[in-house]
Amino acid sequence: MLVEVRRDMQLIENQLPFNILEFLYNSAFEHIRESSWPSFLEITCKFFGLPKSSMQGIKHFVDLLRTSLIPLSSRPMPEEEQKLQSRVNVTDLHWAGVKFVAGRDGSLLDIEFTEGTLKIPPLNLDDVTESFFRNLMVFEQCHYYFDPYIIDYIALLHFLINTPEDVEILVQKGIIKNWLASNEEVSSLFNSMLRVKKFPGHSYNSTLYEKLNEYYYTGCRPHWALFKHRYFRHPWAVMSLISATVLLLLTIIQAISGVLSNVQSSSDSH
Repeated sequence: MLVEVRRDMQLIENQLPFNILEFLYNSAFEHIRESSWPSFLEITCKFFGLPKSSMQGIKHFVDLLRTSLIPLSSRPMPEEEQKLQSRVNVTDLHWAGVKFVAGRDGSLLDIEFTEGTLKIPPLNLDDVTESFFRNLMVFEQCHYYFDPYIIDYIALLHFLINTPEDVEILVQKGIIKNWLASNEEVSSLFNSMLRVKKFPGHSYNSTLYEKLNEYYYTGCRPHWALFKHRYFRHPWAVMSLISATVLLLLTIIQAISGVLSNVQSSSDSH
């Protein structure tokens, strides 16, 4: 029942001003309040499983949840408007040699790509995840349209995760902890959340997209990634490749032997 209550309290349509709730709490316990008595913000953070905070100016519970996820220091936003896209997904990057590493537990938005390693903080996915992020995205579109940290995060996962195979790689690396029914459900979740949303033309992750695309499309990486993906995904594919290679070598050797034999015969006849 507690899960259902927490989910209802995260719905954007159920929000009440935080300062009014705080006033009612202080009024109700004013006669027993001591220095050790928890503040309304403290018990709220504990209820939602958030670290203790001294945040000020909180609008409501959804605002508190969003604030707990965004970085403490602001990130630079590109001045020029850019199309929010990436041409490569997790599987492409994996076969191109990118290493996926679970980052530290903290802000979900602390995603880094350095020296061929993509660090992504762990993400728990369960039955309330979709509702949780959708409410944060709606709130951002209404109040933080030009400061879209959560929307940028979901957009990045949308571009990285296209298929259940992408999900499986992230699960194996400990980046996604999947409590949903299947990997297919996870890929469908991220593909659907971005479909009907309108986004500003700026993205905090534009530099990350550029780095990933540049890494993937440098030199022969796309062709090598396609080759490995096609011929090294399954043991039977590897065996087929080896058999075909051996057969080709034998055919070449046989052809060379035939040519040498004909040359030798011609020399003997003369």
